[in-house]
Amino acid sequence: MAPLIPIETLSFYLSKSGFPKFRDWYKSIKYLEPIYNDLESLTYLVETSTWFEDKLRKDSINKIKNLILKYVENKIGKEPDKYFQDWINSIQQYCYQGGYGYRIQYSGYVPHHWCIISEHYDKVKTIPFEVSLCGIICDKYINLSETADFMIWTS
Repeated sequence: MAPLIPIETLSFYLSKSGFPKFRDWYKSIKYLEPIYNDLESLTYLVETSTWFEDKLRKDSINKIKNLILKYVENKIGKEPDKYFQDWINSIQQYCYQGGYGYRIQYSGYVPHHWCIISEHYDKVKTIPFEVSLCGIICDKYINLSETADFMIWTS
């Protein structure tokens, strides 16, 4: 299964093990360029705080997350979680629960169908950039098989 949205979500980048990669991650996203300076200031606060300043570190990380969420929401005109969910809803017409197709896994709030009908694979395998970004910042995922196979629904 190929991850269409990287496993490294915003929660990963804001964790102790992922934070060293955070700056490279956000600077790789031109879409976030207007908030680079604010992100840099907050990143610097986290990097230079000591473990005795845990509240400052946590507050700064929360500000980073909120800054990114609000910025993306203002750009797309919708809460990122809702934007992601709307895209998941839009692909339901290409999904079903068994037969021959491409296995798909995703997080969301709709009944999970786990096959993409073969003739619609190309429509689903390319996720719009904004949907992918919303998935990353909302800790969502989409994985899609690169090969079709027979899937049998079992409960």
